[in-house]
Amino acid sequence: MAEKIQYAGEVITDSLELLTSSGSRVDISEITNEINIFEDIFSNTIQGSIIIGDTENILTNFNIIGQEFLKLKIRTPGLTKKSEIIDFTANPMFVYKINLRASISSGAQMYELLFTSQETIKNQLMRVSKSYKDSIQNIVVDIMRNKIKTDKDIFISGTLGSRKLIAPNVHPFAFIDKLKRESISAVNGSTEFLFYENKDGYHFTSLSSLYSKPANGEFNDGDDALDEDKEGGSSIIASFKRIIEYSIGSNKDFVVNVVGGMMGSQITEHNIYNKSYEKTNYSYFNNFNDHPRIDSTESKQVYNDRIIEDFGTLIKSNIKLHPTSSVNNLDAQHYEDGNTVYATNRAKDWMLHRQSRITELNNSSFINMTVHGITNLKVGDIIEANFPVVGNDHKDYKIDPFLSGRYLISKLRHTISPATKTHEINMQIVRDCGTIDI
Repeated sequence: MAEKIQYAGEVITDSLELLTSSGSRVDISEITNEINIFEDIFSNTIQGSIIIGDTENILTNFNIIGQEFLKLKIRTPGLTKKSEIIDFTANPMFVYKINLRASISSGAQMYELLFTSQETIKNQLMRVSKSYKDSIQNIVVDIMRNKIKTDKDIFISGTLGSRKLIAPNVHPFAFIDKLKRESISAVNGSTEFLFYENKDGYHFTSLSSLYSKPANGEFNDGDDALDEDKEGGSSIIASFKRIIEYSIGSNKDFVVNVVGGMMGSQITEHNIYNKSYEKTNYSYFNNFNDHPRIDSTESKQVYNDRIIEDFGTLIKSNIKLHPTSSVNNLDAQHYEDGNTVYATNRAKDWMLHRQSRITELNNSSFINMTVHGITNLKVGDIIEANFPVVGNDHKDYKIDPFLSGRYLISKLRHTISPATKTHEINMQIVRDCGTIDI
């Protein structure tokens, strides 16, 4: 018989057990009060915590010391595909700390176990000392498969050109973070690459690639936006779409964006071989549409250039100096660049634009919101979010054009209660543009 969901946020815990360093297997599903799983597009690995109400003294009986593995499998009823569930049974999480241990009653105590991906520990225990002559995408795969030795899925966007690089005895993730800053997409020339993990695996991809994906969910504030009659009478579907609560962040700081290079910047490339230099400018207003935005049809600038003109040029607010060494357009680190006629280091292509886009993403408006949990949602997904106009009349419901539209999930926390079989998601959603002219 097909599995049926009974209410929005219902969750099934198929597996929740600790594998101790002594070889014991401990089922903790009955004593777990809460599970939290954290994903972030600016974090290399997944983090999490489990809050346990222990009446069986498993810390002593099974010698729990903060060096265990955690097998975890959680899913929303009716979802069975690999991409729709949270499954860390084949690749267990690593418990690295026992935290906040306290007595709650006679013969009972509560404590928190902190866990992370195994790759976090592997990264800290090893370094990479190797020379490479390959594309950045292949270098990243080599590091993940042969150094970190992960067998998780790796989703990687193609990068332009080949590189001659040396990893100088550094941690693997530190070297990949360096590579992401210098990557250029082979598809559309975008430069704002990210390296992060979510429940599906590892991702080395650009913002443009994420923006091109269809929305994986629609969320609305207020019952009026749901119009449950149009949902075929399904209150569960309507509840999944309902935003439980939200707050609008206040990171949109013009001064920070100017200093961070979002509004404008300049790079001087100094060729140390032939003692020449070249200057390149970047302007938020002039280069706004150079690469895809989160909403390709409705993207508008978030600042007004008519007012900015009164302050003069913004490119001098952030100045970079980058050394090169090239002869006849051939650079020491770039020996091949696809079918193009040159092979320079192309710092002017990736440095200024990436700096602007990442600053924009980190310091523009964001929304924190809570929804009923569903296990197919993850960081890096695109969603549709709709918010009503402030002071909206129930009889004349209107969507706020400033706030509503496509968003990227930049941070996400799954909060699961095995005892009550409930699941909530707290997420931070961001976008890199406005939707109406200002």
